[in-house]
Formats: sequence, C-alpha cells, structure tokens
Amino acid sequence: MLVYIFLAFVLFLISFTDIILNKEKNYKILFFEFFLCLFPLLFVAALRGVGFDMTSYEAAYDRLHYATFNEVFTDLQFEPGYILVNIISPGFYFLVFTMATLTILLKYVVIMKLSPFPVISLLILYLSNFLNFEMGQIRQALAMSFVLLSVYYYSDKSKSLLFFLFAVLFHYSALIFVFAFFLPKKIKSLSFYVVLIGVAIGLYFIIEPLILTISNYVPGLAGAKLESYYEDEKGQVGISLPVLFLKIILLSLFYFQKSKIIESDKSVYQYIFNLYFFSLFLYVAFAFFPQISGRGGAYYGLFEIFVVPIILKKIDYVSVRVLLFLFLISIYSIIFIKFLGKWGEFFIPYKTSFGL
Repeated sequence: MLVYIFLAFVLFLISFTDIILNKEKNYKILFFEFFLCLFPLLFVAALRGVGFDMTSYEAAYDRLHYATFNEVFTDLQFEPGYILVNIISPGFYFLVFTMATLTILLKYVVIMKLSPFPVISLLILYLSNFLNFEMGQIRQALAMSFVLLSVYYYSDKSKSLLFFLFAVLFHYSALIFVFAFFLPKKIKSLSFYVVLIGVAIGLYFIIEPLILTISNYVPGLAGAKLESYYEDEKGQVGISLPVLFLKIILLSLFYFQKSKIIESDKSVYQYIFNLYFFSLFLYVAFAFFPQISGRGGAYYGLFEIFVVPIILKKIDYVSVRVLLFLFLISIYSIIFIKFLGKWGEFFIPYKTSFGL
C-alpha cells in the first residue's frame, strides 16, 4: 500500500509546484521529472507481480508461446499484436515488462507533446487509469496508448489511421474509437452539446433491447464477447456519481474557457474537447452496459489527462488555479480510493515479479 501512496505523493508534490510556478520547462527540469515521476511508474508497472488477470495472462502465455504458428493465429481469443508479443517474449514476466514499458513510454511521448503540465497529466493518469489498465488490463492499456498517438497525428489521416489499426491489433475494444474519425475537430455551440446529451439520455431508454441484435453483426469472438458481457451485466447501472460529476465539471470549465483555448497554438485542443465529450455521451447512453460505457468509453475518457492541464493553464490567478487543482485532485483521489477499496485484493500488498 505504501508504494501506491508514495507514487501519488511524489506526483502530487511536483504537480503542485508546477501549478504555482506555471513556467515553461527546460530540458534539465524535464529530465529530472522523467526520473522522479515516470521512472517509478515504469518500475512499479513493468516489474509487478500483482494486478488483474495475472493468472489468466500467464496461462495464455504458456499456451501461445509454445504453440505452433497455425495454432496461435487460428485462436481468435487474443488479438494478433498480443499473440506476436507472446511469441517473441522469452518469459512471461518479460512479456509483462515489455507491455508495460511500451504502454507507459508511448503515453509519455504524447503527454510531453500535448500537455501544458506533463506531471499533472501523469498524476491524473495514475489516479484514474494506472491500476485498472497499466497494472491490469494490459492489452487495452497498450491499445489506449496507440489511440493517443492516433489523435496526436489527427491532421495526418494516414498516420492517424495506422495507429488506430495498431490499437485494434492489441485489443478489439479499440474499434469503438472509430467514431473519433467522425467527430468534429472544432468546438461547436453549446446547443449542439445540449442536444447530444438529450440524445444520449434517449438512447439509454431505447438501445438496450438492440444490444443482442447488434452483437449478431459483430464478427467472430468480438460479437460473442459482446453478448456474453451483456448477459453478465444485465440489470446493472454503470454510473458512478463522482465520475459523472467530474466529467460535467471538466467539460463545463473547458467550454467556458474556449475563447482562450481556441487562441492556443495547439488546434488539437478543440478536438480533444470533443473526444472527451464523447466519453460523457457513451457514459450516459450505455449506462446499462458498463463494458461499453466504462471500458469502451475509457478510450475517450483518457483524454482528461490533457483536459485538466489545459484548463489549469488558462487560469491566470494563482490562488484560483491552486484551489481548482486541489478540488479536482480530491475527486480523483476519491475515485482512486474507491477503486482500491473494491479491487485492492489484486494489488495489495504490492509485490514485484522477483518476489520483493
């Protein structure tokens, strides 16, 4: 447990300093932050011996690594990219190390390119996603990293599509990100988003009976999984009030600062707003089906690692910036603590792959 508290404390302390100073970073500072912030995250995730699905992933490695080419690539239970990493990995924990390193470094590259406060982005990533994905659902975690690269190259359609395809090769759930290619690249009027929220609420009441029909048109194992997940989660409502509240707050703050953001030299920020808004749309419309609203919507919700720093960067008054930062982090901390309270048995006590 102390490992997780230490990581949160270090990230919070440096983030708090960045919020107060609000200065451009030089390479020496960035190099220092890399070792103080990113390296511990890499160590904890890449050398872990705990987390979701470790037993099932290890069993899959024993089957995939030693199987023949024909056997593994006719087994549609796993995606081709993940199968390939299993084949080339000399051991299971080498596989875990490789997946975690790729996942975190790719995210960090995009964070450094797009976030005005990189360490705050890492802090948000840690509190909202790290245990669930980087230390749990490792296939989807890597797919989400490729999705970030797809958005970073959004103005280059060929590169954007290429990284999207890489994402799908590691987790079929990334197919839900295909909607991103049809979302507007600019911020629209308030009425546009209000109408879409109304549509999402309407879909919540009418789309559930269609899920089983839709699953029949989804090819192969993906369709079977969709049907299985729906049957397992039938009758659930996958809405967390802290998460819903957080999305509404962030979108509101972002929208009402849009004049400053539009003036920014990074036009991708407007696209990021629409991507993050779509996470709210999915969260509401598919609240009856957590695999879509939560796990599928995570591809769009991930962009809050940029939304929060963008909002904070545009606040001129230090006191307001600090208070808002503390308020938002308190919500993320509640979400983090609730996650550990529910799933802590998979992560506590922390152990490395070599027994420490």
